[in-house]
Amino acid sequence: MWSGSSSVWLTACLCVFYCVKIVDFNHPLFIWLKLRISKVVLWLQLWSVVEPLVLSFPVYWDSHSNLNDNSTVDRKFNSTVPAEKGKLLKSYLDVAETLGFCIPLLLGVLSIAPIFPSLYRHTRRMKENALGFSEPRLGAHIGAARILGSLLLIYLVIILTIFLAALLKSELSLMVSEICIALITPAESIILILGNTKLKHALWKALSPCKR
Repeated sequence: MWSGSSSVWLTACLCVFYCVKIVDFNHPLFIWLKLRISKVVLWLQLWSVVEPLVLSFPVYWDSHSNLNDNSTVDRKFNSTVPAEKGKLLKSYLDVAETLGFCIPLLLGVLSIAPIFPSLYRHTRRMKENALGFSEPRLGAHIGAARILGSLLLIYLVIILTIFLAALLKSELSLMVSEICIALITPAESIILILGNTKLKHALWKALSPCKR
């Protein structure tokens, strides 16, 4: 829970950084963010570690303190908890998943959405510009659009599964939602590595001894 939520928050920080750097808004708040983006991202990164840790600690503590109790098995947590505590823990876990996953996912979606019109305008200007130095910048913009588009698609799918799990309240929908949440971290890692030339080169270099 902690690693997954922290990963989503860190990726949301990246989306906010892309949004502030790429999108051109004249709103005073946006200008303030653009001038202080380095400090803002630093605090967001700290929040990405502390907030999931605080949310996941009560679940860990309650599960650990009840491991040796003679009580019924709760299938959702795969541990032994009393029935009353199990209901309370389920309610808390719903709140924790909302704060730890849904909010950063929505923040990522809201940060990515205005980037595409801005990237489209930049790309159109660069294609109309005959200067040679526009080509690397054009490639960087297209690469950023691909990364953010892939993240946006993943986020929308996960938000949909979480919403359906809360609406249907069935074992199958809950299982699908938990599987999607568990896949967030590896999916984000693959997208960010394959979308960055240096990271992709480092990955192939690290994997090259395995091919021998």
